[in-house]
Amino acid sequence: MNKEKSPNLQLYTPWESFWLKFGAHKTPATLKLADEFVELLLPNEIELEVGSASGRVSNYLAEKRNVNVVGVDINSVEIKYAMEARRKSGSSKVEFAVMDGTQLDFFDNSFDTVVMVGVIGGVELEVRRKLIAEAFRVAKPGGKVAVSEFKINLKDPERRKKYERDVDITREWGTRIIRKGNEILFIGKHFNKYELRGMLKEAGFESIQIVEHAVESVGPGDGKREVRQQYTAWGIKPLEP
Repeated sequence: MNKEKSPNLQLYTPWESFWLKFGAHKTPATLKLADEFVELLLPNEIELEVGSASGRVSNYLAEKRNVNVVGVDINSVEIKYAMEARRKSGSSKVEFAVMDGTQLDFFDNSFDTVVMVGVIGGVELEVRRKLIAEAFRVAKPGGKVAVSEFKINLKDPERRKKYERDVDITREWGTRIIRKGNEILFIGKHFNKYELRGMLKEAGFESIQIVEHAVESVGPGDGKREVRQQYTAWGIKPLEP
């Protein structure tokens, strides 16, 4: 069930292939979870991070909230990087594994919390739905599932131009292709809060909350440091089916 990095990228969708070729730990744009959500995590809970890459968020949650975290990523290079860092730190609160987030190798109702930071914005709609559906499956009844993604910015003429430039390729408003010169690095979908709420509701979550907050990052492709707005959206898996 697990997909490790392979020279044959036909196993993956085009957007997943971009992420596999471009290491996430090198991605300059850094999303985070809203403090309001992080404060909900209780000590010794078992959390899952899907798309953990090099383990930045997993390690932060383990240290900040004293939770046990399993980080998984489709990219074996990233997981190797994360495991080496874990070995050096000696942490017993975090584990990592190579795994496809759309086909998680875990039992139903396994985790108190599932988080995805900067993950669903890097794949197309059908993959987003699979990722959220799998997160719903492995979350415990009453458990929390959160996603953090950049907010769509329609007020910035330059950014709006980039959205419009790529819509014929992506077939989706708010999704732009990040390039470095003529080289395509990956895609980036920027969301409005109604899209995030709709995806979580469609998957079956209730008590959905969305917090807007800011993160300072260096933009991929242009290298410019700026403050970008993002959302953290989360929902609760119902106690009864």
